[in-house]
Amino acid sequence: MGQISGFRRVISRTSVMKYKERDKTLSEIARELNVDVIVEGSVQQAGDRVRIQVRLIDALPEEQNLWGQAYERAMSDVRVMYGEMARTIADKAKINLTADELTRLTSASQVNPESYDAYLKGRSYLERREPTPEGRKLALQYFELALEIDPNNALAHVGIADVWGVRRGQPALMKAAIDKALEIDNTLAEAHETLASYRKWIEWDWEGAEKEFQEALRLNPNLTYAHYGYGYLLCILGRIDEGLLLIERALELDPLNPYSYHFYGLALNYHNRYDDAIAAFRTALEIEPNLGASLGALALALWEKGMYDEHLAVIRELYADDAELIKLIEDGYAKADYKGAARACADLMAEQYRKPGKNVNAFEIANIYHAAGEYDLAIDWYEKCYENHAISLPLISEIRDPLRSYPRFQGLLRKMNLPVDEKE
Repeated sequence: MGQISGFRRVISRTSVMKYKERDKTLSEIARELNVDVIVEGSVQQAGDRVRIQVRLIDALPEEQNLWGQAYERAMSDVRVMYGEMARTIADKAKINLTADELTRLTSASQVNPESYDAYLKGRSYLERREPTPEGRKLALQYFELALEIDPNNALAHVGIADVWGVRRGQPALMKAAIDKALEIDNTLAEAHETLASYRKWIEWDWEGAEKEFQEALRLNPNLTYAHYGYGYLLCILGRIDEGLLLIERALELDPLNPYSYHFYGLALNYHNRYDDAIAAFRTALEIEPNLGASLGALALALWEKGMYDEHLAVIRELYADDAELIKLIEDGYAKADYKGAARACADLMAEQYRKPGKNVNAFEIANIYHAAGEYDLAIDWYEKCYENHAISLPLISEIRDPLRSYPRFQGLLRKMNLPVDEKE
């Protein structure tokens, strides 16, 4: 259904599944998600056959059944059945399909049931809100199993690319999996979104990334992560108002997804709306307390707001498992206030970075030297990130004066084809 542009909002599975174990009426759920109609279904599998009973319900002001039908097919025809259901629901909702949408919904291919089942299991591990290393490992194993059974399972190739995107460190494997997925099926919105992310974070190919995000959203206008991924790309490129609109759309489509709030907070930072950004990061952490990216972003927003005590409290939480680092922060703060603590922290991390086997992020070191007011040292480390093609480096587009005015820093922005002028 997400592929049908006539549906103004198809709420993402991430938000919908929050209600799976809740004792709420459909009307209550509809009000909380701000939707008019709910699709409810039940699935039964017997041998190689699958039966889906689907209902279309007008949930407001009270539940009213609009339509219901049972579909039964061989498991190999499950995607064909999805297309049939989506077309019928669109018809009952009086939504007109475009020619492209009709073609895509009527041309779904058969699947190998065992391969498709393995793919779904892999995706379930990967799409947990904060996947663990063990979860990523299991996801990769299931995707590889899916391809052992059916090498032409394009979705499983996308899944493998997404695993390497999350785990990082293997860009060639990520790109090979994307290319294979698109070779098999170039109408997969998910494949184009993953390619867009590769172009953005790995290649720093802003034009190519934008083109792929646009194609992903053409194929699936309701793809949440394409909205916030594209929106944040535009923020990086200085097109902040455009980017914020796309990320706000992601919030509409997936209001209970922590990443929607995470990227919303990042976009608000670009607008210097620090209070709103802080609130967005805190909401992301309420939904998923283990979302380390939002904790780090919250620390940065608090620092930019000048809330140094609160910033240090978050830093203590972020590095809670590094007792040596925490002690240095505390001692530095006692002796030389905030900048002393930041300098001590950055110095230790720089020392750790040079030791074999230490997993220390050069981009974080650069950021902490920046926070300490050690601008030349910060630029040294940002340049090191450039030399190593660090995946986080595009985030420097958010940095403001005084560091932004340094000629060396501006030269780094130019080398990355990022905007040089200070943002309004």
